[in-house]
Amino acid sequence: LILTMMIKNNKKMINSKILVVEDEMLVAEDIAGRLRRLGYEVTDIVESGEEAILSVLNNPPDLVLMDIVLAGDMDGIETAETIRQHKQIPIVYLTAYGDKKTLNRSKTTDPYGYVVKPFDVQQLNTTIEIALNKYQAEDKIRKSLADSESARKLAEEIVELKNQYISMISHELRQPISQILLSAETLELSH
Repeated sequence: LILTMMIKNNKKMINSKILVVEDEMLVAEDIAGRLRRLGYEVTDIVESGEEAILSVLNNPPDLVLMDIVLAGDMDGIETAETIRQHKQIPIVYLTAYGDKKTLNRSKTTDPYGYVVKPFDVQQLNTTIEIALNKYQAEDKIRKSLADSESARKLAEEIVELKNQYISMISHELRQPISQILLSAETLELSH
């Protein structure tokens, strides 16, 4: 019943695509199943940072749900840093590590959320929804700033063209006046 209510209240996020990065496959499949029941699309389930990066590049999700301890050479925090260098995708950490050192280290990647296992579905859904909403708001601001910058550059180009046009007209007007003055001086000197 609670899941059904959350799905109905969560229509805006229903088609959101989530990448699950978790090195324990049983846990990953459980998380993916819960996400699907909430109405999210799971783009991929991977167990290493290297696989996560490839998945993000090949099939960009709307959000990455990232464990911190992963199989392979990279942990979740290093993976998040690399992903951020290539794509603007919100990352939510879902990990068993809630210690201060790990939390502080994760902050360097500007995560959109941090959920400590074990978690309940409502907590996970709320964190994902807030992360997606925050990212969408930030994306609107980024686009608005880019549009403002484009408008500023266009205005500068228009001013430059206007200045060039005024210089050209000024030059064209000065040339006949200079000829008239030169002719007048020549006539004056010849008398």
